[in-house]
Amino acid sequence: MAASTFVYVMAASTTCTKRAVLVALAVGLSLAACSSSGDASAVEPTPDTAPRSTEAPTTTAANRPPQLRMVPSARSEIDVRYSDAIIASDPDGDEVVVRVGSGPLGFSPIVNSRGAITGFEWRPTEPGTWDVDVTATDVKGASSVTTLRLIGRAPRATSLVLAMGDSIAAGHGRDRSDFLGTDECFRSERDAYATLTTDALIEAGSLAVDAEVLVVACAETTVHALSTDVIHATNSSGDRLTEERTQMGWASSLNPTIITLTVGGESGGFFGVESLLIPEIEGREEVGLDEAALAQAHRDLTHDLTSVLAALLDTTDAHIVITTYYDPTAADPIGVDGCAAECFGAAMNLMVGGLNDAILGAVDLVSSQRVSVARLDGPGDVWEASNGVGPDFVRDGLGPLQGLVDRFTGGSSGTCADDGDPPEDLVSALDCLHPNEAGHRAIADRVTDVLLSI
Repeated sequence: MAASTFVYVMAASTTCTKRAVLVALAVGLSLAACSSSGDASAVEPTPDTAPRSTEAPTTTAANRPPQLRMVPSARSEIDVRYSDAIIASDPDGDEVVVRVGSGPLGFSPIVNSRGAITGFEWRPTEPGTWDVDVTATDVKGASSVTTLRLIGRAPRATSLVLAMGDSIAAGHGRDRSDFLGTDECFRSERDAYATLTTDALIEAGSLAVDAEVLVVACAETTVHALSTDVIHATNSSGDRLTEERTQMGWASSLNPTIITLTVGGESGGFFGVESLLIPEIEGREEVGLDEAALAQAHRDLTHDLTSVLAALLDTTDAHIVITTYYDPTAADPIGVDGCAAECFGAAMNLMVGGLNDAILGAVDLVSSQRVSVARLDGPGDVWEASNGVGPDFVRDGLGPLQGLVDRFTGGSSGTCADDGDPPEDLVSALDCLHPNEAGHRAIADRVTDVLLSI
């Protein structure tokens, strides 16, 4: 038998001796039963198998990353210096190295005599918004990254409302001088809804009495043209500024307080739905809307308008109010050859609905508190064309002025009423598309209400 603790061997016997009993009791063991077999009996208690530690427990603390203390953003005007500190510390007391990522022209780190980065300097050279990563790393390799947002803006001494967009935003040539070709943008600054909105905001005390309005909106402007076409700017009296820039260039260089924007109709079908009408769709005898082409145009509009809104947010401090489009179609429209009355009304309804969905989709994608929408569509759409003066009276027999008038009327009168007038006279009788003076006041009321609700 192998030797083991708490193992005892008893001698063979027919009876248990008193001495053996006493020994067993002394060590706390149960006495083995006695037998007359002459075999030996063993008693083996269960040993304690719990592990026992003979060493004190030890722990190793994990290396913690360093920490950075710095401003989350730095805003400065062009050519104005801004500087601030970058403070790095390590919770474990380790030495820390700070590194700064690349930034725009005018940004640089501040370095002390030992070569360590202790801060940054920001002197913008152009409007814009940029992100720069600042990294702190300790000697054991742990690191942390903080993003510094740099904001550069053009200076602005007084409040400014900037009217951007297409012919609706421009007031569309209600000035008689436009027919003489003196204004290629066909503006009517006094009637434009941005001017009326500015007056209302001043009266409400939301803008100072010295607030200004500039119109850079221009007839035939597409979303793409906002960044490519160089145009002049005019004030509320029609006085022309000497410089010429793109509409986006005007916005970034002026840093307006408010931007009003109506755009998308040129490429989205509002000013030329006839070009999207095709014959014999799915066996129908009358022409119908090329829905595939229209859907693609609206997808492109959402993409391009999203980029425009993002750029305006990056280069200005302005609050942007973008309008949707109303449907000017009369209840019983004249329409066009092959698609009159209900056919034309249905086509315009589909076009305007998709156009506005594209605009709202772009607004949703930028998701900013600085972008608001003034809804001219839906249940609040009160803009409806009347019978008007009709295209023949306006366009025929005008000789050298024919081209100018065609441009003014937009080459379209299908939205005009075949007969009768709407409850409210808000749409120009010349082209049955653009708002008249009362129509611009109605738009201004919507835009003003949106701005006053912020």
